[in-house]
Amino acid sequence: MFKSVKYVGFENHPDLRARAERAMPVVEDELGFAADRIAVTWQREGHEVELVIDDGLLDRPARAVFIPDFLIRSDDFRQAVRHLHLDASMGSLHRSVEQMRRNWPAEAGV
Repeated sequence: MFKSVKYVGFENHPDLRARAERAMPVVEDELGFAADRIAVTWQREGHEVELVIDDGLLDRPARAVFIPDFLIRSDDFRQAVRHLHLDASMGSLHRSVEQMRRNWPAEAGV
């Protein structure tokens, strides 16, 4: 279960929303135990669909844009979500390490 799930811009495109909804189990499976702290937003961008994941720890949410047919190719979509989450997590980890280094006492030699 996610912190929240929103569908933006799908009012006149129920077919696209249905594809995004069918893709949610893959998103939840790939985000695993972290899912309950992540807000998911699906946004229609013309003929494409943008997936936005925000765990509140990132400077900015992680985003990926997909063509609708890609959402139904579950192996490809699964891999894309995995990479999106990994990139976001690594960015967050890098920022945390840099913050720790800036705050570390100079005499520690770091």
